Amino acid sequence: MARPSDLDHIAGLLQAKASALVRQSSADLEALLDEEFTYINARGEVCDRHQYLDRYCSETGLRFLKQETTVVRIVPFETVVAVVLDCEDEFEFRGERSGGLYRALYMFRKQADRWLWCAGQATEIR
Repeated sequence: MARPSDLDHIAGLLQAKASALVRQSSADLEALLDEEFTYINARGEVCDRHQYLDRYCSETGLRFLKQETTVVRIVPFETVVAVVLDCEDEFEFRGERSGGLYRALYMFRKQADRWLWCAGQATEIR
């Protein structure tokens, strides 16, 4: 079962993920992702680890200007933690700025002695 220190670590992973997205640091973000990572964005597009990094950390993809997260709920299981959070995003794509508020479900899985982001889905709520 996830311990309180694990939950603190996951909160740190959320901050590291937001920072890596804004900096477009593929290496930093890749270090947080499980090998079998799967994500569904708010447009319903499914991507694996490689596609996620390409979409959000490349010069041609969407560029995050800001991502602020608020944890709504954390549900710890034996080796997995589900996190429901609100993400306030500002981003730029093809020269146009946009943003919104998204509700997301992220799953983190413990591998050996560390937690990795293994799955996520986001839905626009505003």
